[in-house]
Amino acid sequence: MLKYLLLFNNKKLVMTNKSSPSYDLIIECCRSESDTFKLEDLSSQIIDWNSFLNSAYVHGVYPLIVKSLKTITTVPDQIISVMKTTNIDIARHNMTMTSELLRVMKILEENGIESLAIKGPVLSQMIYKDVVTRQYVDIDLLVEEKNLYPTVQLLMTLGYSYEHLADFLHNRALLKYEKNVTLYHIRNKVKLEIHWKLFMGRLFKQVNSNHFNTPKSSIMLQGYLIRTLDQNQTLFYLILHGSKHLWERVEWLSDIDRLVRTEIYEWDKIEQQAIVTKTLTLLYLGIALVSKIFQTPFPQNILDKATKYPSIHAAVEDLTHRIFMDRIHTVDQYMENYLYLGLDGSQPIISKMLSRLYKPGHEDIYRVNLPSGLHWVYYLILLKRVIFVQCTKILQRIKGKK
Repeated sequence: MLKYLLLFNNKKLVMTNKSSPSYDLIIECCRSESDTFKLEDLSSQIIDWNSFLNSAYVHGVYPLIVKSLKTITTVPDQIISVMKTTNIDIARHNMTMTSELLRVMKILEENGIESLAIKGPVLSQMIYKDVVTRQYVDIDLLVEEKNLYPTVQLLMTLGYSYEHLADFLHNRALLKYEKNVTLYHIRNKVKLEIHWKLFMGRLFKQVNSNHFNTPKSSIMLQGYLIRTLDQNQTLFYLILHGSKHLWERVEWLSDIDRLVRTEIYEWDKIEQQAIVTKTLTLLYLGIALVSKIFQTPFPQNILDKATKYPSIHAAVEDLTHRIFMDRIHTVDQYMENYLYLGLDGSQPIISKMLSRLYKPGHEDIYRVNLPSGLHWVYYLILLKRVIFVQCTKILQRIKGKK
């Protein structure tokens, strides 16, 4: 049995390859071709069905669970009933989100604002040829930075609310250190995220180049052509997104597996883009992890490269263990650094940690809307906040010892 040691917060944590029936059943349900005998056997081992269904929902694969288990005889009838009811609610929610996506993109186009739909209904249509089989909670749109302010202003006239003053959208510090703003529709409760870049941080500077100047695709969604990233860019983005967030959700792994099985990709171009953008570790990590869990048919030469690095192998084993725990893990900063700084050498670990510590966040910027000439004041606000947080922790520890 494979074991290895990682140092977290001065504590040794032993990772093993032992899984649970709940994990195995979730993974089996997410396979493109599930084994009915395995589904019967694993279902008979589930003791706490409420916990299992909660895990399925949190991991974003509830519709796939329902689709795979609705005819399995070892699943209790009352559980089947609960699953179907919840799945109907998810389908209704997805239909609302899809209709709203179409409405918003049409209005933006009518007002001369180009936008690209990412993830959500578009990705569900790509993978499953419908908008209800994939679970999602919001709409994601990508616009050019210059169009951010007019986009939000327009959407506010359509019933969306933005929790801050719209003038903040002209703030250069906000545009530099953040990547999206969130809007909520007052009536239908739709959550809409407007992105002007896909990732944050210097590591992703090259990835955030203007996607409107790169090849794009259109997908038919309920009779309308919706513009999105082309398939190579979509896969590249999804793998980087999953790896950056340490693959917290099984849904992200399943998305990659399904996409690779249904489309033909230009892997040489994807790999070259990862090299140019210094995100090769993230790409290889995602490929290695998805391959381990779903036996996804990646090109052998790409898979060989992804699995030959000891740091990738160790990270895959750790992430697999975290998924075995049947819960969403809290990302450990040490682990995050460990994961994607070992291969590329894109940024020294100390430099990365300092850049995170001494970088104003939205909580600092939204305190006051400073003009460009006074952006240095944000660093003073940040310093004050860091000192306050650390002092609070010290006081809590002192009180705890008493």
